[in-house]
Amino acid sequence: MAKMPTAPGWYRAGYDHLRYFNGNEWTENTRPLPDFSPILDSSGYHTPEAEMGMRLKHLRKYFALTLLLILILGFLAQAIGI
Repeated sequence: MAKMPTAPGWYRAGYDHLRYFNGNEWTENTRPLPDFSPILDSSGYHTPEAEMGMRLKHLRKYFALTLLLILILGFLAQAIGI
């Protein structure tokens, strides 16, 4: 079961919209999701840890692509005798 928020704010209420929690209860106020979402932890708050995790994920991806490119270039250089 989802943890009830304690801070007032907009929270995801479905896959396509947000709903406002006033600090005591859910209101009828809704709005569509923005085009982009900040990095949030499971409670709905932005955290440096969540952002750092996303940065590390991107860093690993770029490292793997760079390593793959180096391996391909090494193979090609060996194949043509450089």
